[in-house]
Amino acid sequence: MLVVTANWAIPDGSVSAPPPRRAIQQLLADTCRAAARAGFRHDGRYRPIGRVVLVLAGDTFDGLVSDRWLGPVRPWERRREATTVHAEVFRAAWAHARRPLAAVMRLARRGVAVPSAGRHGRPVPTATVAVPLQVVMLAGDRD
Repeated sequence: MLVVTANWAIPDGSVSAPPPRRAIQQLLADTCRAAARAGFRHDGRYRPIGRVVLVLAGDTFDGLVSDRWLGPVRPWERRREATTVHAEVFRAAWAHARRPLAAVMRLARRGVAVPSAGRHGRPVPTATVAVPLQVVMLAGDRD
């Protein structure tokens, strides 16, 4: 199963805050629910899916919304100073991303719990199986 999301715009924290934790929690809850539903085949039988791929399809980070660009250096410049500021901004953004993305990484480590299938092709709600979750991050226009 493929899940694609984009535009989380996690900043360095100098001007704005990262996305609310509940937004990431909602994404993961929706992903888990969809993974369970995806186990139902066209013939009505149930079989857990093989894996879930979560694609963070660009603009996961926002390197432009930072007070570090208020000085003499601009983000579009190709000077060493701009490269240094870019690195500082993204280091800080990564630090702010730890909390929102921690739940994503926990789910990737343990897998998505979905009902296992009974011998008649029906879900067994009291028994679950962990479906692997792979996380892929693509660079966007501001990443």
